[in-house]
Amino acid sequence: MKRFTIMAVSIAALLFSPVIASAKEGVINSKGEWSVAPTFEEVKDSGGLYAATLGDSPANQSWGFIDQRGKWVIKPQFSYVGSFAANGLAPAAQNLKYGYINKKGEWVIKPQFHPIEQEKEMVVDRSFSGNGLAWTYKEGKVGFINTKGQWAIKPQFTYASSFGADGLAVADQNGKLGYIDGKGSWVIKPQFEQANKFVNGIAKVMINGKVAYINEKGKVLFKTSYTDAGDFHQGFAWVVVEGKVGYIDTKGKLVIKPTFEPDYGMNTSAGDFQSNGLARALLNGKWGFINKKGTWVIKPQFAWVRKFSPAGFAVVGVH
Repeated sequence: MKRFTIMAVSIAALLFSPVIASAKEGVINSKGEWSVAPTFEEVKDSGGLYAATLGDSPANQSWGFIDQRGKWVIKPQFSYVGSFAANGLAPAAQNLKYGYINKKGEWVIKPQFHPIEQEKEMVVDRSFSGNGLAWTYKEGKVGFINTKGQWAIKPQFTYASSFGADGLAVADQNGKLGYIDGKGSWVIKPQFEQANKFVNGIAKVMINGKVAYINEKGKVLFKTSYTDAGDFHQGFAWVVVEGKVGYIDTKGKLVIKPTFEPDYGMNTSAGDFQSNGLARALLNGKWGFINKKGTWVIKPQFAWVRKFSPAGFAVVGVH
């Protein structure tokens, strides 16, 4: 299947994330201090809690949830878990089917959906979005369910993203991408080669192989000469220039010189700036965090890092 957007990941990658030998993950605060010591095989930020596993291979991994001190809140028992949404529900899988649990680990929507249908299928975040809809599919087509597990938008798309904060989702028609609303109606007609969800009213799209940015009416704000770039967060978007990562502002001006390294193994070339003003960055094979001046606030020292949560914590990995 054609790879429409960097948001898409293979279903195998979603259900069975790779485990790097002799690597552990923990959680740091914005000063780089450990909040949760690196003792887990994998940790994922999940809406106030952290999904965590101790299994050393996908075959024997069981996922549960820990708090910000590393204490188990929901004991490991699931083969896959996603993020808790604002409605307090998170996707979770057992016995090759998934449903939705609450923060006590209780099933609210019993496991009934099939996580694997074809190896070539592409999936995105299955967590509930702010509009109360969650991504799922049936017979190779993508649709959306409500909090009762009922179809709100019948499966009809070859590809669709989860819904963004603005209530729009990327979807495809005849090989082109556009944007739908919570009723499944087209708000921006399919016309782009690639498209990302809107972030604060701006979305990255691809037009004739180059990155461009549009508003929620589908109007092109500006085009670029870049073939690899990110979404705008806190007024900045990362770009790759001659193999180095820098940042542009919302007018397309290069404001942080391209001095950092891309790393495509993390599903992105760089990091987005978060509410604490920090973005992850890579230099000499090590990850750290920079501020909006491009200055290191947490020096590069980790094997990999994930973005800071709104609460001010980030998952990092060490060897």
